[in-house]
Amino acid sequence: MGSTLSKLQAWFRLHCDGEWEHSEGIIIETLDNPGWQISISLKGTLLEYIDFTEVKIGKPDKDCLQNDYWEKPSERWMHCYKSEHLLIGQCSPEMLETTVNAFLKWFDENTDTFAWDNKVRLLINKCNSMEINQDNIPAFRELYQDILVLPNEHPKKMELMQMFYRRWNELRIKGIV
Repeated sequence: MGSTLSKLQAWFRLHCDGEWEHSEGIIIETLDNPGWQISISLKGTLLEYIDFTEVKIGKPDKDCLQNDYWEKPSERWMHCYKSEHLLIGQCSPEMLETTVNAFLKWFDENTDTFAWDNKVRLLINKCNSMEINQDNIPAFRELYQDILVLPNEHPKKMELMQMFYRRWNELRIKGIV
């Protein structure tokens, strides 16, 4: 089990598919009260339409811009919620890791790729068994589209994409495409 940061990095990397990361991603910034805000885009992920139960710790609704924060610097607060396709977490300076962990726990509890396992096995077999010839170019293109449909959260998607590119490269080397 890795650190909070390495888990967040892994979640981000899992969704980088050449398209998603150009318009979606993770933003971590500071607040002037002081504190942190993290925004995580769920657009195009298995989690986009899953409900997230709002989490509040401490007094996130109070006006932290008042001088009382400086009088009580040990006060810890966190507010996490979902707004459309974004997870948003705001927290005191000491609560960033707790906030990220709340999201990671929710990711783990709500990302079930089991339903895709049979499809992945079939695609792996298809990729390995297709002959490298002119007649199979449409089948290779169809295979590519089938791989793209797989959720990025599936642990075998990246491996399957790499396998496909190796096979496609064989077509290129033989001058077929």
